[in-house]
Amino acid sequence: RVIDWYRRHGYDFVAITDHNRHYAPPPAREGDIVVLPGEEVTMAARGKPVHVNALCTTHTVGPAHFERRADAVSWAVDQIRAQRGVALVNHPNFEWALEARDIAAAPGAQLIDIFNGHPHVHSAGDGKRPSVEAIWQTLLDQGSVLSPVAVDDAHAFTLVPLSGVPRSRPGTGWVGVFADGRDARSICDALAAGRTYASQGPEVTRLRVQGDELVLWTTSADAVVRFIGPAGELLAEVSPQGGDGGERMASYRLRGDELLVRARIDSPRGPAWTPAFRTRATE
Repeated sequence: RVIDWYRRHGYDFVAITDHNRHYAPPPAREGDIVVLPGEEVTMAARGKPVHVNALCTTHTVGPAHFERRADAVSWAVDQIRAQRGVALVNHPNFEWALEARDIAAAPGAQLIDIFNGHPHVHSAGDGKRPSVEAIWQTLLDQGSVLSPVAVDDAHAFTLVPLSGVPRSRPGTGWVGVFADGRDARSICDALAAGRTYASQGPEVTRLRVQGDELVLWTTSADAVVRFIGPAGELLAEVSPQGGDGGERMASYRLRGDELLVRARIDSPRGPAWTPAFRTRATE
């Protein structure tokens, strides 16, 4: 039922990440959709849930218990990377479990939830605690290479509510990859390399980094592109201009003192986020 929902709604790939259960489909497409191996490595530390998605792995990792949340994240990431998998740090603001310093303890992580559709996840933060985007920015300023993803964390695929099942619906957030092919290996390689963007609506069809310029193309006619630098500084705000095939282009040219540049595409349907691109090697 889960795979069929995503197939019917035009997704190219999906991962089923159940708690401490490794789901690996046969080594082929299920119909016209690619199903990636996955597991939600589910841990606890000081009474808080610490979850890391294991993508493209070969066997089960979890569960485990730790005293320190940083140790939980680090252990899970190490276990996933040992399988040559892709480590996605899940919903840091779920029960306010993770801070930037906890995630920084696992430099091998490749991805982070910028948006999560679970009703108990506070992706936007609150008046006292930062959003996940702000946590990600802190990590980027410290040299992190984490790339963004947005996920449904969907639990509810029936119209009738099920007792004890969170009402998180599919289709609220998704990740796009710039992959060499539409097969599992190519998609896993793109995720591992951070060739992603995260979205709640806008589609990014192309990204180009060449010389001193970052250029993106989007199909969202009503979007505003905000180019963001270190410490969340707004570098430029651009309305994408029309082009061939319905694509609209927005670009940012370096002024010379930026350490990194990323883009946030805001639209009435929700935002999308590109990875951060560094202007020089991280020391």
